[in-house]
Amino acid sequence: MMMDTPEKRHEKIKLAQDGIKEFRENFEIYRNAPAAPELAETDKAAYAAHDEYMKLLEKVADLADQGTPEANKQVHELMDGRLWELGQVMQKMTGACRGRRK
Repeated sequence: MMMDTPEKRHEKIKLAQDGIKEFRENFEIYRNAPAAPELAETDKAAYAAHDEYMKLLEKVADLADQGTPEANKQVHELMDGRLWELGQVMQKMTGACRGRRK
């Protein structure tokens, strides 16, 4: 994905932002679907982690669209920090990547 001009960068980031928005809308449909009562507590914790992750992902896209050195530094800090941590939390909650667990 070439982003060698500000216009190209904005175009690609806009695609990502639109994808994030579409995912959020579809996830709300899933979230509001009937579920087994015994999953309520697990779902509550998973949804909290998911919500924080999505907010940070939106922030990363907005910062990346700025294209300034300061914004780029924040993008890297978020991706190497809290976004990565939340990804690990969600993998454990959902049982994803079981082969990687120790």
